[in-house]
Amino acid sequence: MKVLISLLGRVQRPGSGSYRTVEYQFDDGTRAEAAFLGWPLARRLKPDRLLILGTATSMWDHLFEGDLDIADQAEERRLELMRLVDADQPVPEALLHSLEPALADQLGCEVHLSIAPRGLDTSAQMTIFGRLAELINTGDEITLDCTHGFRHMPMLLLAGAQYLEGVSQASIDGIYYGLLEPGQSTARVCRLDSLAQIARSVRALASFDASGDYEPLLEVLSPCLPPELRLGELQEAAFHERTLRIPQARKSLQRFYRFLASSDLPFPHNLLRQPLLERLAWTTEATHDRRQLTAASSALSRRDYPRAAALLYEAVINRIVREDNLGDAENADVREQARERLQERLREGKLPRDLETLRFVRNAMAHGARPVSAVAQQLLASETALNRFLETLIQELT
Repeated sequence: MKVLISLLGRVQRPGSGSYRTVEYQFDDGTRAEAAFLGWPLARRLKPDRLLILGTATSMWDHLFEGDLDIADQAEERRLELMRLVDADQPVPEALLHSLEPALADQLGCEVHLSIAPRGLDTSAQMTIFGRLAELINTGDEITLDCTHGFRHMPMLLLAGAQYLEGVSQASIDGIYYGLLEPGQSTARVCRLDSLAQIARSVRALASFDASGDYEPLLEVLSPCLPPELRLGELQEAAFHERTLRIPQARKSLQRFYRFLASSDLPFPHNLLRQPLLERLAWTTEATHDRRQLTAASSALSRRDYPRAAALLYEAVINRIVREDNLGDAENADVREQARERLQERLREGKLPRDLETLRFVRNAMAHGARPVSAVAQQLLASETALNRFLETLIQELT
């Protein structure tokens, strides 16, 4: 469902018990006269559900007076609501729920009026998050109106919506703020959608650093990709990179790297540019073994030890393939020949024993088994030792 969430606060100006009527101007030139921005937004966006959050002492009576023509609907309950607000007494949520149908008739969508605490301490903030979780369903498309309410409430509302994006697969489709300058009668309606996009970018980057999966990053950047960089092709390349098939991954990801290096991305997508260039640097290496070595270093920086060890060992094999001119590194017979040469040189003492230990470490992590080497057992018993061992090998091979 499409859900619009608006905040309702209080006015402290002497002699004024409601928001000022102003002319809200949208970016496309559309204008709407109202005191509460939630109403013209509801008419413009046509949500399935409108959720209005306020405290027990917010101006709930304002919703039924002025902007909307409620006529004589629920008149007694509205009078009771006005009496409570005028007396600065808490409004019971049950009274608000009984008045929701009158607003729903006017707006043509579900309306939920919900009382939340002011959110000035951790307990109150958790209550607000819980209330949002109750009212937002899995997959809902959320639009936020942060114009009204206490000054800190928009921050809590945005944080709550981002929480729901993570746990309920809801999505923030828009963030609106009505900016009324002092002495003006026209308020500009600003779009602050980039705030949600920044959070998505950070989550996507964190997801990549945890898993090595480019796909969340590609989804965030997909609106900026030129036609020649097809999203499906990049997703396939990301799959090959995750499965350590570096040659199959490189072609498309290298084009992606060149696009990032030569393009000025719009904000906030440009925040991902430098972190991605660093993570895709392996695509620029001239040889297959160097690309695997750089990819191993990237995996190690994410503490992805199985991937780092596997790539590092394959880099050793492919260096023998290259230096001994054995042929195609993707050919199984060529790779077997390189592995035999590696073992022969280890037996002859021509290569450091750490490379044999690397094979034991890689095999143990790949199979989830106890290493056959005592040295490898010690390395896998300590993250610090394993990290230092792999880092030293990468530096030496580099």
